[in-house]
Amino acid sequence: MRRHYQVAGLLILSFAVYIMVESRTGIEYYTEYGAGPGFLPFWCGAFLAVFSLLWLFRVSFRPVEGVPPKFHPAAEELHDLSPSLWP
Repeated sequence: MRRHYQVAGLLILSFAVYIMVESRTGIEYYTEYGAGPGFLPFWCGAFLAVFSLLWLFRVSFRPVEGVPPKFHPAAEELHDLSPSLWP
């Protein structure tokens, strides 16, 4: 399950970098009156990139969780469910 979280983190990070690049190249960052239309997207992308890096670090270096001992039901428990599954 760890790999799914890592892929999701990398996708979010790439989206954040895309937002940052487009906000700096496509629209003005700062105008003579103050912050321009590229100011907010750039900083939103920067915060998203930082948080996705933190998430990637947390997901990649935490211990792998095992399956709980009672995760799979016993055979007799499945037999008890069979009348409700098949009429």
